[in-house]
Amino acid sequence: GGMMKKDKNTVLPTLLSLIAIGLSIFTLVNNIEVNNKINAIEVERLLDKAKDFLGDDIGVQSLFIGEETDGNNIELAYRLIRDALVINPKSCRANRLLGIQYHKKNKYAEARFAYNNALKIHPDEAELWSLRGFSYYKESNYDSAITEYKKALSIDSTWLSALDGMAYVYISQEKWQDALRYCRSAVISRGSDPVLHWQLAKVLLKLGKNKEAIGEARKTLSLMPELIDARRILVSALQADGQEDEANRQLTQVGE
Repeated sequence: GGMMKKDKNTVLPTLLSLIAIGLSIFTLVNNIEVNNKINAIEVERLLDKAKDFLGDDIGVQSLFIGEETDGNNIELAYRLIRDALVINPKSCRANRLLGIQYHKKNKYAEARFAYNNALKIHPDEAELWSLRGFSYYKESNYDSAITEYKKALSIDSTWLSALDGMAYVYISQEKWQDALRYCRSAVISRGSDPVLHWQLAKVLLKLGKNKEAIGEARKTLSLMPELIDARRILVSALQADGQEDEANRQLTQVGE
């Protein structure tokens, strides 16, 4: 009988202890969740400010245009990105932006290191492979650039920055037939981009495909009439096709 009495006396305190422990764990987990949410908001706030200083958060295409960023702004962006990485070293966006700011300083090996950290978090993000490819392209390391771009295209065969990147690699190597294939794919991927049509027109002209080059140059100018280089290609293609009168008419619009 004594054993039963002892059990009754200990059940309630034990139950209360378990409830207290449960509440403590719930509070702890809840606090961690709240802190994580606050930290996530702070990371995004820091990175949004960094993006404003860099003028860039979209990746390869804007880097390729090569918009100049003020050195002081790059440094301010760098500090904000580092602050974000202190809070969350595994932020994919922070590591990608870190790579972009290194890229803007022409520090391509450091940029790749940052992209690698982002890829550990998101190995299936095609743009990160494209960014790596572009860093190799900037170093004229074309074989490595091709390897990286092909990784991007294995993830998404229509990924524009990888298609465009491959085209530029082959243009740099004067491998016009290979360049043509990727220029065509890039135009299919985003037909509204005048620069892609202009690039395709240049490659077609190099290959002596004059009528097609004329068509692409005209398409470029319909999308961006102020692009003088496209009109120059149009003039060259018209001349090569024997259309001297039309070439001369276009020349008057170039102002040369």
